[in-house]
Amino acid sequence: MFFYNNQSDQLIDGGGNAGDGGAIANYPETDIGNNLNIYNSLFVDNYAFDDGGAIGIAENTTESVASTVINNCTFFNNNSGDKGNSLYLSFGSNVSITNSIIDGESSIEFLDNGSNINQSLSINFSLISGGQASILGYQEDYMTFIYENNLDMEILFCDPENGDYSLAENSPA
Repeated sequence: MFFYNNQSDQLIDGGGNAGDGGAIANYPETDIGNNLNIYNSLFVDNYAFDDGGAIGIAENTTESVASTVINNCTFFNNNSGDKGNSLYLSFGSNVSITNSIIDGESSIEFLDNGSNINQSLSINFSLISGGQASILGYQEDYMTFIYENNLDMEILFCDPENGDYSLAENSPA
């Protein structure tokens, strides 16, 4: 899948989750939560007026979790008006990222309210521009955070200006 140049709804007087998730907003409104699996996808030039330039993730009830699995995906040049230029994780976010590339500043950001809001993030075998330092707001005392076997190196695409996001021969990924 190719998610290119999408944008979220504009914010209207603090309208809850309106404005989150430029390409995808995983915000189920049920007591049973949901499971969203995203494989082999490219997210480029998406914009959220509020949080989560490419993807916003949260559960809108206190009883369940919005689970999201991201595998073999690339995030490039996504932006948000507030938090998380690629991904934003709020209440009840359970996210697993494997074998993916995430490029850009403040690429992943959490809602940090100083209490246990049922968040978890696992990132493995991925290339994260800026490394762990580019992941903002995680609450070490209140959540599960796993960051293993990842790279923090410059990402080299063949010709991104012309839409070729395949990796160059000299790319570290």
